[in-house]
Amino acid sequence: MSGKQHGTTNGCETVGRKLNQFGDFEDVTNMSVNDWDYRWSLGQTKFHMPKVHPLLDEGHEVIGNECVDSACRQFFEEHNIPYTSTPLTGIEGVLYQATDGTPIKLYRCDCFDLSRYARVMADLMKKDGRYLLDCFLVDNSVFGGPPFNSDQNDVKQAFGKLCKVEKIDTKDAFTKWQEAWGIDSFIEDVYLLGKK
Repeated sequence: MSGKQHGTTNGCETVGRKLNQFGDFEDVTNMSVNDWDYRWSLGQTKFHMPKVHPLLDEGHEVIGNECVDSACRQFFEEHNIPYTSTPLTGIEGVLYQATDGTPIKLYRCDCFDLSRYARVMADLMKKDGRYLLDCFLVDNSVFGGPPFNSDQNDVKQAFGKLCKVEKIDTKDAFTKWQEAWGIDSFIEDVYLLGKK
């Protein structure tokens, strides 16, 4: 099955257009924060996980990044965690932070530019902090995304000057969901990053 579609969908010609994760043919190659917000407003959040992060369950402080306010608010509200939201200083964004002692913070700022994202996350890390980065190997010449392919070279280019980069896990993450995207391989790579 090929992700490049031919024929019509909703009366629109689809020749040579790539199916994206959301099941339509809109070009999301250069996805922006506004695009992500739009997908949340439509409820197209199959990637949204209902469980609080497992590292939090083990007593670790968890710091995350999300692009849209509604996703941050939804996270805290779904888990009945009271929170505050405070504008960030020096960068466009908002810090969402638990107020009940739960060690979790979510930063709402643009994470689509990997180099910019790397700088923000490295600045947020404590000197002895560790950061898990989840990346995917996916053929974006067939599948329109997201997610978008990020290999070890991309990670080292974005984070290498700021952090020690160690790949700690690789697994086949291909499921029926990815099969529906028209791809035949979906690999998940996990990196452990530490400040230099």
